[in-house]
Amino acid sequence: MQCIQARSDETLEGYLVGRLSDSEMEQFDTHLLECTDCQDALERLVALRDAISQQRDAIAAESSSSLSNRRWVLVAAAAVVIVGLGVTSWLTRSRSEGLGPAELAKLASFKPPHYEAPLLRSAGSDAERLFLQAMESYVVSDYAGAIPDLEAAAGLGPGDAASHFFLGVCQLATKAPESAISSFLRVIELEPTPYAERARLYLAKAYLLVGQVEEAKSELEIVVRFAGESATEAREILERLAR
Repeated sequence: MQCIQARSDETLEGYLVGRLSDSEMEQFDTHLLECTDCQDALERLVALRDAISQQRDAIAAESSSSLSNRRWVLVAAAAVVIVGLGVTSWLTRSRSEGLGPAELAKLASFKPPHYEAPLLRSAGSDAERLFLQAMESYVVSDYAGAIPDLEAAAGLGPGDAASHFFLGVCQLATKAPESAISSFLRVIELEPTPYAERARLYLAKAYLLVGQVEEAKSELEIVVRFAGESATEAREILERLAR
């Protein structure tokens, strides 16, 4: 999506009130993560909503004055409702006042974990062969190229936590958080595995990218209770969310 399109009144209004299709919403979300101009435009609308909301008490107080004032009250109240509904719909998507997509994206940033192929491991099955083939792409940071083989490996070996975990990592790295959520949830279903802790940490980051803040907090709290190598990072994200 070009910036001039994303910032048009029709597109921005449709995004705020939820009139865009799912694909258009996802496209705008992706654009918004990278475009500071559009972030600023959205933040100005949020600020406008907040400013109008602060006048609600004053508007209510005017309701007992003259007829002309009461007419003005009706118009102003309608404006409050219209602007409030539009901006609130976006805030509901992030489920956290004051946290926009840019801030959530910063909290969700991550570096794909290192993978080193076992020297003596051989492909004993089609699923293992596909996994090892996918990881050849993974180790050179070709995450998009690794996804097809990882999807095939996960399909052939539904109980293979490694395939689902690295598939989720690749999906997260290629900005497909919705798909990553499904992959990490599958890893969690297979617990206990060596990937359980990091799967929950990355699941929380995927939730942040789609605006599901409360779900992200729940996963981060579990990671903190694990008290493993990811606990410190999870605690820091929780603290930043709280601030």
